[in-house]
Amino acid sequence: MLLTANPLLIDNALWIAAFVLLVPTTIFAIAGPAIVRRFVPLERLRSNNEVAGFKFATVGVIYAVLLAFAILVVWERFNQADIGVANEASAAATVFRLTQGLDAAHGAAIRKATTDYLKAAVAKDWPGHEVLDIPDWSIAKNDQWVQSVIDRKMDVYVGSPTTWSNLWDAAAGRSTVFGRELQQFLDAGYTWDGWTLIPPGG
Repeated sequence: MLLTANPLLIDNALWIAAFVLLVPTTIFAIAGPAIVRRFVPLERLRSNNEVAGFKFATVGVIYAVLLAFAILVVWERFNQADIGVANEASAAATVFRLTQGLDAAHGAAIRKATTDYLKAAVAKDWPGHEVLDIPDWSIAKNDQWVQSVIDRKMDVYVGSPTTWSNLWDAAAGRSTVFGRELQQFLDAGYTWDGWTLIPPGG
């Protein structure tokens, strides 16, 4: 079975989709009873009044059940998407760490390919965001980039889970690159808001 999405609701801004979905239906809900009362005699409406309550109760129960199912499905898909993004970001960070064990040429090539992929994903899904794109990556250059983000007071989406293994390199006995970045933002006064770090005064 093929499912097609409505481009009007996907390709446009959220407020446009909300306007298209809510305004016409609200107008119809208000105008419908007024039109019916204008053209249907009161005697005919009175004869239907005894069973109208049961009809509305049945429809209300069905609607409540369907709405509950819809909310559960949407919430489950949101959680799946959130977990997918976190896993992908964590995998990308792992790739960058592993390339430090390769020779310079191969390590640089893998980091460039990974960065190009991340840039394409960010540009498509998160307009206005950026990722580090430095040909010859190093800890010092990474620190400079983090500081530039702090100086510009940009929001920071934290894609990797803040587990101990992601924050501390037990073999080397030091913080990972991700842990180092996170500490820089926290030292600069950034605060957590879900998966996002908010700059001071933001």
